[in-house]
Formats: sequence, C-alpha cells, structure tokens
Amino acid sequence: MDGQQTERTFRVLAQPGIDAPPEAYRQQQEALGKIDAAIRDMHNAVGQLRKVTSQIKSYESLLEGNEKAKPLLEKGEALKGRITQWEESLIQPHQKTFQDVINFNNRLNAELMYLRSFIDVAEPALTKGAGERLADLVREWSALSKERDSIVGEGMAEFNAMYRELELPALILKEE
Repeated sequence: MDGQQTERTFRVLAQPGIDAPPEAYRQQQEALGKIDAAIRDMHNAVGQLRKVTSQIKSYESLLEGNEKAKPLLEKGEALKGRITQWEESLIQPHQKTFQDVINFNNRLNAELMYLRSFIDVAEPALTKGAGERLADLVREWSALSKERDSIVGEGMAEFNAMYRELELPALILKEE
C-alpha cells in the first residue's frame, strides 16, 4: 500500500477434524482443475461459434435475393444448424430461471458444474464415483471438442472457400 510491501510466511493447514493425506488434496485440486479447464474451454468455444452464427446471419441479411449467393446462403444455413446442434449438446439454452431444470434437461456444462460443487468440499478424498463421472464427462467434452474442430476446419473452411469462389465483395451496401 502506498509503495510499502510487507511479507509474511504462513502454512496452510487442513481443516481440523479432517485426516486426509496430501495426495488426497492434490487429487482434489487436479480434478477441480480439469473441470475448470473444460468449462472455460467449452464456454469460450460456444462464444466463438455464436459469433460465427451472427456473421452468417449478417450475410443472410446482406445477400438476401442475390441468386449468385444462394448456394453460399444454403451452406451457411447448414453450418448454423450444425453449430446449434453442437451447442445444445453443451449447454441448455432454454434454461432461464432456477425452475427450468425441471422442464429442460441439463447439458454437459451443468453436469460439470454440479460435479465441481460435489468435489469442492472440505473432505478432499475423491470418491471412485466422482472420479469415474469426471472421466465420463471429460470424454464427452473431448468428443464435442473434436466436433467443434470439425465445424471450424471443415464447415467454416467450406463456407469461406465458397465465399471466395463467388467473388462477393467484403463490404456490401444493401439498397433499402
């Protein structure tokens, strides 16, 4: 504060009454780290692909009625559908309130967040069931991550190639 610095050494102790070896704490933190990384990657990917969907919608608006661009718009519609299907495997877009979990099934991100809350407790011992569930969810995210890579590497690449082939202008002034 105001250019002054104070240093102290300290030791972090386990909660009294919990007799767990350091390895249990390490495993707990490792599991929490995996969950946090998966959720962060997942939400970043959803945000990125939502921006792609928004761009496709902009092209739809700008190129509406352009016969030359019709195949491109069809490709964009298919790409949007693929993105939506992928996204709905990850998150439940229909849940808006705490009561919506009754009406709409949780998706992968909610399952990971629930597991995180189950693991992030004072007792660090990771149960066999929690470890197995984490492995299942990480495998599911891995498969969906590969689908995201396919959407980007194939679907978006095809859309971009078609856009270049059609020699459409980058900036379009739509007549009103």
